[in-house]
Amino acid sequence: SENNWIIVDAGIGFPFNEFSGIELLFPNIDYIISNKDKIKALVITHSHEDHIGGAIRILSNTNIPEVYASNLTIALLNKKLEELAIKPSTELINVEPGSIKSFGDIKIEFIRTTHSVPDCYALLFETPIGNILLTGDFKFDFTPIDNEHFDIPRIVEAGNKGIKLLISDSTNVERDGFSQSEKTVGPNLKRIFEKTPKRIFISTFSSHIHRIQQIIEAADKAGRKVSIYGYSMEIFTQIAKETGYLNYNENILIPINEALELPHEKIVIITSGSQGEPTSTFAKMANQEHKLLQVIPGDTFIFSANPIPGNERAVSKIQDSLMALGADLVYGRNEHIHVSGHASQQELKLMIALTRPEYFMPAHGDYRMLVLHAEIAASMGIIPDNIFILKNGDILDIENKKFNVIKDFIDVNMVYYDTISGGIVDDRTLKERTLIGQEGLILVYLILDNSLENILSLDVIFKGVTFKDNAQDESITNEINSNIFKAFDRMKKFGTLDINNLQTVSRDITFKTIDNKLYCKPLIITLAKQLN
Repeated sequence: SENNWIIVDAGIGFPFNEFSGIELLFPNIDYIISNKDKIKALVITHSHEDHIGGAIRILSNTNIPEVYASNLTIALLNKKLEELAIKPSTELINVEPGSIKSFGDIKIEFIRTTHSVPDCYALLFETPIGNILLTGDFKFDFTPIDNEHFDIPRIVEAGNKGIKLLISDSTNVERDGFSQSEKTVGPNLKRIFEKTPKRIFISTFSSHIHRIQQIIEAADKAGRKVSIYGYSMEIFTQIAKETGYLNYNENILIPINEALELPHEKIVIITSGSQGEPTSTFAKMANQEHKLLQVIPGDTFIFSANPIPGNERAVSKIQDSLMALGADLVYGRNEHIHVSGHASQQELKLMIALTRPEYFMPAHGDYRMLVLHAEIAASMGIIPDNIFILKNGDILDIENKKFNVIKDFIDVNMVYYDTISGGIVDDRTLKERTLIGQEGLILVYLILDNSLENILSLDVIFKGVTFKDNAQDESITNEINSNIFKAFDRMKKFGTLDINNLQTVSRDITFKTIDNKLYCKPLIITLAKQLN
């Protein structure tokens, strides 16, 4: 209802090197903050960062009374709150599969699904206008690592009772067939570990507990010890171990300093770098910048994750550098050391077939993926007018038991976060960073005497601006200098000279000169200083 809000998931995005110095993208939550008294709960489907990474920001700016999520998700949220020394009044509540929570005239049932992290839920909303099923991220894994099976019977039962609206994961809709079970990865890792003669470095997503479980088991069978290295990886595995989602003998894991003392054929190091992150262990080793770890010819580096679209170039660069240092690489789909956690086309069709919804909304994917998923739904008999493709900021409104889309209802421009400075980067700063990267920077620096009668020095400094040759560089510099001096004399003559006017005029002169001569538009900063 209008005054009974439930928020589902609170994630962050990743810019994939699109913006210089920006590592995280947050959704704009101004609309949520302005309506914070209406929010009854935050419900989280699973513990991936694109579903929980923004939760702390929301909890810090609202008074949401309750958060409902799995045990692993709650443990991770508590760790985030502890690290940031934040103590919201919100109660974090662990929900078990099959649990039902009531919020006024809405009931939410948590249905177990399978994905690439433990304890994932689909959400079944019982509402006055009918039942709504939100799948969350899922695939149909019939042999899950933890033996916690997808509750397909409950999905079938809900479908038989009637699903008014299905909201379904679209991430893998472009891939035909079925996604492979996570359990298929383990034997391939064991085979590689046993035939590899020297040290093994392997990288996957830090949240992929099932993959880490299989890496540890494969290493144990191959007679190797395991060292988990890297803050995010260490924290996630520690929490997973404490909450019972990761199981291994204590003696199999050893600290990195002990691992480096073992014979090379006796060690596997699990660390970061599968996505080409510039601060990751793989990247630092590839660039010979790591203080503790150096590539030794014969080392094997295993990329147990496919690059997220946008990361391919960064990953390839690291792989090239590692190989140039004498490392052996194992990566790519042909090695069968990674499987997706998202449903492929046939599984998405199966979800629609099991639920037989009256209305359908594809979610969680790029726009082209939503369109393809919508086409699949239409091919399975859902009336095209009953299929809704929404963009961020759109609202799917329900009136008189009918759905309609309200376009651009909410401003959801992304908020850019610089993890180095720890601050939000505004649009102006972001544009300046982009401009410097694309066009370069020009600094015009003037020093005037105390009476503003003379320019004592004028320096024009170019950074990242391309000239045909040194002669053109000198010619353009001289032209800028000459025009600024002429402008200075005119301003003195007509009594309009002051520091601010001189800076503005100098910038305009520099911009016009560069635009006319080089046909580019670098960022121009002018500074004028008066000597005391």
